[in-house]
Amino acid sequence: MLLPSITKTTIKPPSHFPPNSQSTISNPEPLGFPLDRRGRALLSVLSLGLIAGFCLAATLQPDPRGYGTHRQLGLPPCTVRLLFGIPCPSCGMTTSFASLMRGQLDQSFRANPAGLLLGLACAALVPWCWLSVFYARLCWIQRPVPAAVWLLGSISAVALIQWLVRVFFLSSAGTI
Repeated sequence: MLLPSITKTTIKPPSHFPPNSQSTISNPEPLGFPLDRRGRALLSVLSLGLIAGFCLAATLQPDPRGYGTHRQLGLPPCTVRLLFGIPCPSCGMTTSFASLMRGQLDQSFRANPAGLLLGLACAALVPWCWLSVFYARLCWIQRPVPAAVWLLGSISAVALIQWLVRVFFLSSAGTI
């Protein structure tokens, strides 16, 4: 003989929220590595230093050669260029920053592509520092050391590649 199947039924308490609504308000704070007072102070000083660097770069007149703008700061000529007759990997960085501050992205790239990337990264760091100080956490960064290594490593790789191109390909063409 066949017995009828028994199904379980559950009783749910009534909801206080309308259908398809969230019962909790999402946290507007971004996730990230927590900061103590010292970390917040360091990020504040970093952002002020970046702003000061941008203000200084805005006062410089980019050298039309694409390098040598640092001489306006009273610094000596590039030692690598003097000793070996080739540019160093950071040649053109100051010129790149000065051009970036004038909105001349193409000239900034020609002076030093890594300088343009570094300048844009520094520009993005200023509001990020302020947000991180406000929320007391490194916004959107769970692991700060790998993030810093990735950012600086990427910019360094671009600097090295552009230097190798300048030394080995452009020097043979006589354009450096």
